[in-house]
Amino acid sequence: MEQPLKRTWASPDDYAELRKYVDGDDPFMVRPAIIASRIGRSEIPPEIADSNGGINTPFVRTFLRKKFPYARKSNPKCECHWCEHRSQKYMQTCDCRECRETVLMIRWWTITWELWGEHKTATHIERDHGYSRGTVGFTVQQIKRALRGTRLDGKQRTGRPRGRPRKVQEVSVAA
Repeated sequence: MEQPLKRTWASPDDYAELRKYVDGDDPFMVRPAIIASRIGRSEIPPEIADSNGGINTPFVRTFLRKKFPYARKSNPKCECHWCEHRSQKYMQTCDCRECRETVLMIRWWTITWELWGEHKTATHIERDHGYSRGTVGFTVQQIKRALRGTRLDGKQRTGRPRGRPRKVQEVSVAA
């Protein structure tokens, strides 16, 4: 669903209304300083769109729980103790699977909500959360691949089973 563009300039009717309250020689009337932030125009993927054109939040939550099963779980061997602190600052330095998946799940949820729910641009999201340049685009690419069920690195699946190849025993038929 295409979002209507917001007007960032004042129309002649707006100036006529303003002239009733503000003097025409005021610097504001000559050159107004109207600043509006850009609106992101990325379309919501059909897998997570609801019937009203927004985000299907329950589907996204279950999708993220399936994608990151160890997120928000505690690891007794973990030294960062994220369950006590509940801060990303501690989790970003930890190497355990639970902390890594929690950080990734938070990042995927944040980008999903702000990009498609609030219609922010990728640059605004990167600036607001301190992500490096290109992080949002890369994460959106991974989210779309995960929704389709393909590999996150973009390579094709081989069709072979994982692990070491097993020796196949031949069965001889006695006549």
